[in-house]
Amino acid sequence: MSDLQSILNEDNPLVPTKESSKQGWLFLAAVLIGCTICVPVFFMGAQLAHQASYPDFITGAFLGGLLACVIASATGVVGQKTGLPSAMLAKISFGRHGYILANLAMVIGAIGWFGIQTNIFSDSFVKMSAQVWGINFSPLWVTIVAGLIMSTTAIIGFRGLGKLSYIATPLLIFILALPLYQFFQEGKLSNITSNGDAITMGTMIAIVAGAYSFACTMPDLTRFMRSASATVKGMIANFIFAYPLVLIATGTLALVSQENDFMQIMLGLGIGSVAILALFLSTWTTNDTNAYVGALAVNLFLPKLQRWKIAAIVGALGTLAAVFGIFEHFMSWLILTGNLFAPMAGVYVADFWLNQKRYKDLDNIPKYRIPQILAWLGGLSVGMMTTPSANMGFELFNLTTVPMIDAIIVAAIIQVGFVKLSR
Repeated sequence: MSDLQSILNEDNPLVPTKESSKQGWLFLAAVLIGCTICVPVFFMGAQLAHQASYPDFITGAFLGGLLACVIASATGVVGQKTGLPSAMLAKISFGRHGYILANLAMVIGAIGWFGIQTNIFSDSFVKMSAQVWGINFSPLWVTIVAGLIMSTTAIIGFRGLGKLSYIATPLLIFILALPLYQFFQEGKLSNITSNGDAITMGTMIAIVAGAYSFACTMPDLTRFMRSASATVKGMIANFIFAYPLVLIATGTLALVSQENDFMQIMLGLGIGSVAILALFLSTWTTNDTNAYVGALAVNLFLPKLQRWKIAAIVGALGTLAAVFGIFEHFMSWLILTGNLFAPMAGVYVADFWLNQKRYKDLDNIPKYRIPQILAWLGGLSVGMMTTPSANMGFELFNLTTVPMIDAIIVAAIIQVGFVKLSR
C-alpha cells in the first residue's frame, strides 16, 4: 500500500516542485507530442490543406508552429522558474480571491474537453468496430470504460502522463507514417497540388497557433523541468517539428485520398484495426492531460484533498458529461471559458518578469491585485470583441484573427503599462 501511495502522491502543486522531481526535455517533448497527435489536429490539417496552395499550407504550418512555440515557451519558462502550475500563478497574480473566476474557467474547460474527446472517441469507435470487426458495442459502455481508462494516467500524475507518452508517441508516429508510406509506394505522393485560396497566410498562421490553447496552461507540465533551456527544447521538439509535421502529414493524406477523415483513410487502405488503435491512443494521450490540468486547478479550491483523488473526480465528471452528450450544447461555452483564461496567461507572464520576487512569497498573497485584474479584463474585452457572434462573442473587429492570441497580447501590454505608470 505504501508503494502505491508513493506513486499517487505527486509533489504538492501549491508549493514549488522539488528538485528531485525535475525531468529533462525529452520527457516534456514526449508528453506534448502525445497531446499533439490527436483527432482534432488530424481534421485541422485536412481542412487547412484544402484552403490554401500546398506550398503555402506547408509554410503556414511551420510558421504557425513557431508562433505557438513562442507563446508556449513564454508561459512554460515561468512555470519552470517558479515550479508552480498555472492555477497557482494566477492566484499570485490576481490575489487569493481575484483568481477564482479564471481558475473556475480552467476547471470547466478541462472537464468539458475531456467529455468532448471521450464522446468523439466513443462515437468513432462504435462505428469503426462495426465496420472492421462486425461487432456492435454499446455507446454508453464504451464511453464509461474509455473515460475510466483515460483517467488512470492523470490519477498517477505527471509521471503517468510521461510513461504513457513514451509508449504511445512512437506508436502514433508509426501509425501516422504508415498510410503515407503506402501512398508513396503507389506513387501518389509525387505530384501533390492544392488550388485552395480561401484563407490568407496570416490567417493560417494564426489558426495553427491559436488552435493550441493548451499553451496557456503549460506551467502545469513545465514546473517539472530542470532548466529553462530544457523547457524550450521540449517546446521546439513539439511545436516547430512535431506539430507542423502532423498537420502536413494529415493534410497531404487528405489531398491525395480526397478524404478529410484520417480514420476513413486508414479504413480505405485496409488497416482498420490500426486506425482503431490510433483513435484510442491519440484520444488517451490528450485526455489524460485534460484531467491532469483540471485536477491541478481544482486542487487550489480543495487544498486538503489529495491531487490524485481530485483527478479521479475530474475524470468521472468528464465521463459523465460525455455520457449525457453535454458537449453538443457546450462548444460555445468552452470557447468562452478559453477567452476567460487566455488573457490570464498574458498577465502572469508579464507580471512575473516585472515582479519576480512576488512569486517567491507564497505566504503574503493579498485578496486582490487590482492592476492585474484590470489588465485581465482588458484582454478579455478585446478577446470577446474579436470573437465571432456564433461563439458568444461580439465580432466587432479583427486583430490577429484568433481571439485567444488577441486577448493574451492585449492583457500583457496593459499589465506592462500599469507597471510602468506605477513606477
